[in-house]
Amino acid sequence: MEAAQAAADATLYVGDHPADDVFPAKAAGLRTAHLRRGPRVYVWADDPEAVMAAGRWTGSLTQLTGIVGA
Repeated sequence: MEAAQAAADATLYVGDHPADDVFPAKAAGLRTAHLRRGPRVYVWADDPEAVMAAGRWTGSLTQLTGIVGA
């Protein structure tokens, strides 16, 4: 982000594992999206902490264009 001169709050971090991706990115001040696909999707889908941390959800990377500006 430093090299790109991007602010944390203007950066969207997309990850499929809340504990490994979403929670750390949120703690660093980034906007986050939970990519709900793969074998862990059902484990985290209704987890209240994951839902609150992510703020945005998608089932496909191609759907990101609809949430990047949101």
